[in-house]
Amino acid sequence: MATKSPVDLSSVKVISDSFFYSVARIAILVLKPIKGILLGNLLGPRLYGILNIPNPYILIASMLSNIGFNTSVLKLMPGYLQEGRPDLSRMIYRSSAFLTIMLSSLWGALLIVFSPWLAQHLAHEPAALNPIRLYALAIPFLAVNTFFASVYLAVQRGKLGAAITFVYGLLNTLLPVAAVLWQRNVTLIVGSMLAAEVVAAAIFTLCFHREVLSGFGKAVGPLARGMRETLSFGFLFFIAGLGWNLINSVDRIMIKFYLPSEQLGFYSMGAQVVTILNVVASTLGFALVPSLTAANNAGDQASFRKLIHNAARFGFIVLMPVTMVVFVLSRDFFSILVPRFGPSIVIVEIVAAITFIDLFCRIGWAALVAHGRGGLSAIAYVAAAAVNVGLNAILIPRHGINGAAVAVLATFVVLAAIILIMAARVTGGRIGLMVWLHPLLLAVAYLLLGRLTAGANEILRIAIVALGGTALYAVLSFTTGLIRGEDLARIREMLLPRSAAPHVRLALAALGAAERTYHVFDLKRFRKP
Repeated sequence: MATKSPVDLSSVKVISDSFFYSVARIAILVLKPIKGILLGNLLGPRLYGILNIPNPYILIASMLSNIGFNTSVLKLMPGYLQEGRPDLSRMIYRSSAFLTIMLSSLWGALLIVFSPWLAQHLAHEPAALNPIRLYALAIPFLAVNTFFASVYLAVQRGKLGAAITFVYGLLNTLLPVAAVLWQRNVTLIVGSMLAAEVVAAAIFTLCFHREVLSGFGKAVGPLARGMRETLSFGFLFFIAGLGWNLINSVDRIMIKFYLPSEQLGFYSMGAQVVTILNVVASTLGFALVPSLTAANNAGDQASFRKLIHNAARFGFIVLMPVTMVVFVLSRDFFSILVPRFGPSIVIVEIVAAITFIDLFCRIGWAALVAHGRGGLSAIAYVAAAAVNVGLNAILIPRHGINGAAVAVLATFVVLAAIILIMAARVTGGRIGLMVWLHPLLLAVAYLLLGRLTAGANEILRIAIVALGGTALYAVLSFTTGLIRGEDLARIREMLLPRSAAPHVRLALAALGAAERTYHVFDLKRFRKP
């Protein structure tokens, strides 16, 4: 049987899929801080803290609703497509979706049952009871939406998935904002988030069945076999994912256990900045898995290593300047937008580096998954989660929310080191020193501009650092070879097939300006005889 949907092994496809997903999610996540700012200003630190009390419990319950199924579809669906078996690929999709819905419904029901105990004895906040219950109802839909993010990447339909993700994020942003403007009621706000999850789940499912699954043919493998393969492959990755979610939720649970609701509000406002920016690293890691899997199955280790190298280059070129901008300008943004959340500034400054440190984790994880050694990543994540619990228990009682921020930063450093060592030994793929050090050194330009403009008006300082720093970073990238001519050529190759779209024409115009700038500052032309 001929392969109906062959896997594209090119770096251009990986970057394209991750680009569209990242752009869609970042476009929405740009609005997410606006939502957070409005909610924070209108609700105040205490009510904003109560609104965030259910988040870690929902995060863990959603993870327990998906025992590695997201990773299973990323690995198994493209593998079967590459073998010319769309029926078995469809089997993996159907089995994973069924298991996701069943498990998420179970955990949602259990959370509703135990919500009074959680609100009273763990969160020490009776007012959080109704928000926890409503969030629990959203768990099945949230699990399905998260599942589809992997499914669309597994079949390399990143552009379609990105479009739906944009609609999903827009609903999840606008409905809560409308709710808080109508009435300052935490339960009403959570209800609007539930509505957004329900609508998004319907859109994801309908579009996938009509636009993608119909091309797989009518044949489908047995449900029981698909469930066995999905569970046996995905379970160890579930352990890894659970560890990752614990790292990102234990701090909030323990903050609320030790501290009042307003302190959780301060911490959540600061931590959400990094959560938003982590979308680039997480999307790039997921988009890598199908291509790395196909390259490894084909025995093409040269392509395998090249994919890792190119993904790391792309990620760090983008994330290093973003990290530095967040670090330098956090105080200015908070003083303008949410002056009532001053304690959140230090949180942002501490955890900003996680923005690029997580990229090491994601790429190493993708390499291990492609080699079928995801169990090693499970060990790393569980160990890191244990470290995180211990550090939070030590630091929160002594240093409050700042201690929680230090704990999570230290945990990510340990996690990245462990995963990179494992990936290097198993796959032979490494992220070279200069791949991340080169953009980090150039991004110091933002820090220098920040020092020079210290004490200036906030708006003027933001303009100088953000715009001037980016221009300087671009020029230095061209002159030092961080961004090369072939990189711009690949981007043009990726955009040209869609040149009829207005936003793509705009992107091509911007790319043309970048290419002209590159030719001006490219030092190679001065070395030509």
